[in-house]
Amino acid sequence: MRRLALFARWPAAGEVKTRLSPALPAALALDLYRAMLEDAIAVTVAAAADERMLYWADAPAARHGYAVPPGLRVRDQQGADLGARIEHAFEDLIAAPARPTTS
Repeated sequence: MRRLALFARWPAAGEVKTRLSPALPAALALDLYRAMLEDAIAVTVAAAADERMLYWADAPAARHGYAVPPGLRVRDQQGADLGARIEHAFEDLIAAPARPTTS
């Protein structure tokens, strides 16, 4: 079984594309990020995979304002840094022996 995981930060003004500031105000950086995220999600949904996962970083408990398209299973990233978050995602992805993960 082929599984694909997309890591993304929750789209929030002042929390995404922060290195572009001050050249790009937070609201415009958010617009840019949302456009890039939509592209990444579209590619993920269209990919030849049996399962597709979206792993959110810093997502609020009430996830209003962002609709994830059908075909993506949503999870929260777990861990203090990116390495730990990737490790936890792989543990999740390979948890079921009948569903191996390849890289």
